[in-house]
Amino acid sequence: MIQDTLSKHQAPALTSDQWHVVHAQWDGLIGAEPHFSRTIVSEHADRSKARKAAEELLHQVASQMKLRALEQRDQIFVRRPDFKSLKHAKRTIRRK
Repeated sequence: MIQDTLSKHQAPALTSDQWHVVHAQWDGLIGAEPHFSRTIVSEHADRSKARKAAEELLHQVASQMKLRALEQRDQIFVRRPDFKSLKHAKRTIRRK
């Protein structure tokens, strides 16, 4: 079940008790650092199903993202159960 919660620093966040897909959408404001609003778009019983749903969502938004600068493109995440995702945040830097 999707729930509103607070992060450890008391910022508004979202979580789910299942594996879930988070869509971070650019707010459209051009500034020094773009900000993103995050929503949980689907929940899944296991990681593989969540990953497949994330790949399908990525495929759906890919054509729109090509028109934007890299730092303004939406991001899609697969998160484990009970992972807290901030509702509003800067772009996440991909770890290697």
